[in-house]
Amino acid sequence: GEKHEFTLYKCADSEDWTDDENTCVISDPEVDLKLTTESERLELDLGDTASITFTVENLSTNPSSAVVVEFSPSPTDCEDGSDCASPAAEVVISSIVSSRGSCSYENDQFNCDLTNIAPDESVTITAEIEAIKSGTMNYAAQVLSAQAELNSDDNSSMIHIEIEGTSSSGGDGDGDGDGDGDGDGDADSAGDADGDVKTD
Repeated sequence: GEKHEFTLYKCADSEDWTDDENTCVISDPEVDLKLTTESERLELDLGDTASITFTVENLSTNPSSAVVVEFSPSPTDCEDGSDCASPAAEVVISSIVSSRGSCSYENDQFNCDLTNIAPDESVTITAEIEAIKSGTMNYAAQVLSAQAELNSDDNSSMIHIEIEGTSSSGGDGDGDGDGDGDGDGDADSAGDADGDVKTD
């Protein structure tokens, strides 16, 4: 009779054999990353500096890879998502450090590449910001990885920032003018004093 050759496959988690090689294809394991902030609300005066700390945790039993955290202003400047009468505040990032990987920042945005996070492991990110414009604003932070998420509800966090105060640029101009006037007056007085000494 005729001979027919074929290959059988046995999956690691099964006792059954199959001739379909795609049956045993294992997809990437899912992970559960959680992003939290130390404070979800900040109240600052114009010119103040503050620290914002983020923590990324891997709550799953699988390692995560290519973990990235992105931080940028959200589309709305109101805490509840409605239109606000007060202008959007502004901050600048002066520095940022992470306990793993590397971060880069420009003006009010930053990105951190945290590489891999093992199960039950956490990574912290601390950013220093400076308040440069008064008003209200929201900042959104989000964590992403190469794996599918078991629970995407805890992958982002919102920070509400309120900045009070007015710019003192106009006051500086007045101060300069007063200083010049005082200087001229002092010089005249010194001249009078010299004249008195000569008279005596």
